[in-house]
Amino acid sequence: MGQMFLYDYYVSKSTTQDFDLYNLDDVDSAFDQVQQLKYNQSVSLSGKGYGLTLTPLPAGHMIGGTIWKIVKIGEEDIYYAVDFNHKKERHLNGCELDRIQRPSLFITDAYNANYIQTRRRERDEQLLGMCNIQILHTLRSGGNVLIAVDTAGRVLELAHMLDQLWRSKDSGLSPYSLALVNNVAYNVLEFAKSQIEWMSEKLMRSFEGARSNPFQFKHLQICHTLAESARITSPKVVLASGQDLEFGHARDLFIQWCQDKKNCVILTNRPAQGTLAWQLVENPKPHSIELEVNQRIQLEERELEEFYRLQREKEYRVKKEKREAVIDSDDSDDSDSEIKITGIFRGNRVSHDLFIKPGMETKVDTGLFKSSRSRYPVYPMFEEKIRADEYGEFIRPEDFIITETNYDYDIEFKHEKKVNKGVLIADAEIPTKCTSFKQKLNFSCSVIFIDFEGRSDGESLQKLLEAGTTKDALVSSLDLRRGRDAELAWIEGDLMMDDPTSENISHDKENILIPSLQPLDAMEISEHSTVFVNEIKLSDFKQVLAKHGIASEFSGGVLWCSNGTVALRRQETGRLTVEGCLSTDYYQIRDLLYEQYAIL
Repeated sequence: MGQMFLYDYYVSKSTTQDFDLYNLDDVDSAFDQVQQLKYNQSVSLSGKGYGLTLTPLPAGHMIGGTIWKIVKIGEEDIYYAVDFNHKKERHLNGCELDRIQRPSLFITDAYNANYIQTRRRERDEQLLGMCNIQILHTLRSGGNVLIAVDTAGRVLELAHMLDQLWRSKDSGLSPYSLALVNNVAYNVLEFAKSQIEWMSEKLMRSFEGARSNPFQFKHLQICHTLAESARITSPKVVLASGQDLEFGHARDLFIQWCQDKKNCVILTNRPAQGTLAWQLVENPKPHSIELEVNQRIQLEERELEEFYRLQREKEYRVKKEKREAVIDSDDSDDSDSEIKITGIFRGNRVSHDLFIKPGMETKVDTGLFKSSRSRYPVYPMFEEKIRADEYGEFIRPEDFIITETNYDYDIEFKHEKKVNKGVLIADAEIPTKCTSFKQKLNFSCSVIFIDFEGRSDGESLQKLLEAGTTKDALVSSLDLRRGRDAELAWIEGDLMMDDPTSENISHDKENILIPSLQPLDAMEISEHSTVFVNEIKLSDFKQVLAKHGIASEFSGGVLWCSNGTVALRRQETGRLTVEGCLSTDYYQIRDLLYEQYAIL
């Protein structure tokens, strides 16, 4: 579906502007490098990513939306969750929050942190209420309804819901037309039909039981251009791509319909600031707006003649370069097979009509014997060397093209028909140019905003983050200290065995034998003696002292520090003692020694 987004964006831009940021071939080459995965399918990376495992989880926002689980072998797991939705939609299930349990790192966005959405039922009821009141009133009064949507994401939710609504006889909408205008509308729906297995359980049951694809729409008509949508009977409801009304079919239809107060515009996504849709949401009342209109128009008269003149010159240069390349190739081939001639030309030109190769006036063959070099035919002509490889002669595609009669490029403009010496030129072959101008519109149609973006709001995000944090009261109250490769803490609690009479007890033998540890109240916890956890060698501690600029040396199994003022010795019990005068050096050495332990 991401490829469809880029296709539609390119076509929408290139039809009105000279868009050269990328082309369709660039999109294809980029997606050829993408490895497609199924949900819950793990893939191990290689190269620089060796040791990492990626697992995609459904995000619930749109088909193909993903929450990425990143795991490194033997280490912690990371979740990257952006643009997710925990609510169940008509065509998608919500994201699987229960599978995200206490990750080491959870990365998300704050796009909806301060935004509170309405519930799905209230949202659907709002749209259905609009259909029964505003949309139906607009259609009955002879107006058209424009619904601005995206290319291949949330449009599936709206299209499925509206087609179901059109099937209902009680809605009163079946006599009116419903259309989807999109440059890649057919491909989007075909992809959706093939991805039912990744959609909601309700759609899957409907597909398996009734054997009917939920995206085989009965009332929704597919259009790829505005010309096709114009042939649909009005009044009508049109879902057009370009949700911000900045480009695409939605902007073109808005310019056509916004000055008629009988029409209606429905925005289904919170627009970006500064866009045309944002201006309408901020000020939906009728007012005057000035828009920049971009168009691609056909060249006419002098511009068209100049274009064809440049084309003829370009074709002539190309043919001339090819002809010169062939001559140079023949010259190089002949020069390889020529032999040295002993005779010398005295400077006078020959009197007979034999063709003399250019550059050979002083080196000609006047003998009567057969020469080993290649000769030209009787009449001067250039022979193109036939090139071949081990498979035979090279095939030239241009030799098999059916040529048509070439006409002069004298264009006659009569009755708005472009005629090239009696041959009608198709509109697709006529060159075009892009123009831009300001147009002032008296905006008077009604504007309605309904949130159909399908993202979790701030309240849901907060609940998700709380669900991912540690809930164990015992673990959350621990004061962990670092010791080598582990973190240690002092625990005081009561071992509790499960009540055998409880109904919730598991019948698994392994679970029955494992007791639970319940933490004690703060008033019940008694003081305990300090515990030093680690085994320190005096030789290793000597290196620590050296790093801090403290001189030390061994003598009789004792580590003497600071010119013999502080002594460290290990007793027979394994305990380490520090002896010396109370001084700055003593406390500094003691602090360094404490840092080598995990003190509980």
